[in-house]
Amino acid sequence: MLNFLRFWFPVILYSGIIFYVSGQPNASISWDIPNIDKVVHTIEYAILGFLTTRAVFGTARDGSDWRLLYICAIFLAILYGLSDEYHQSFVPGRNSSAADFLADSLGAMLGAWIYWVRGNLIKKNKLRS
Repeated sequence: MLNFLRFWFPVILYSGIIFYVSGQPNASISWDIPNIDKVVHTIEYAILGFLTTRAVFGTARDGSDWRLLYICAIFLAILYGLSDEYHQSFVPGRNSSAADFLADSLGAMLGAWIYWVRGNLIKKNKLRS
C-alpha cells in the first residue's frame, strides 16, 4: 500500500490541482502572446504524463511489457485531459476545445517521453560507473 501511495499520490494530488484550477470561472491567461494557453496546457500535461508514467512503472509487476506500460500511462493522462475539458464546459466563463485537448494529449506524450529519456540516461550513467 505504501508503494502504491508513493507513486500514485503525486498523480492524484497534481490531478486535483488541475481540476481546481480548471474549475475557476473566468480564469484565463491575459498575456499578449498568441496561443500561450496551448503552451501552458502542454507543460501542464507533460508534468501529468511524467508523473503518471512514473506511477505506472513504479507499481507494475516484474516482467510487464514496457511498451504496454507506456501506452497505459499515456492513455490515463489523455483520458484525464478529456475529462478536464468536459469539466471546463460546465464552468462559467470557461469552455472546452479540441485544440486544448490536443495540447493536453501532446503534453501527456511528451511527459512519458521525458520519463523514457530520463530512464535511459540513468541506465547509461550506471553502465559507465
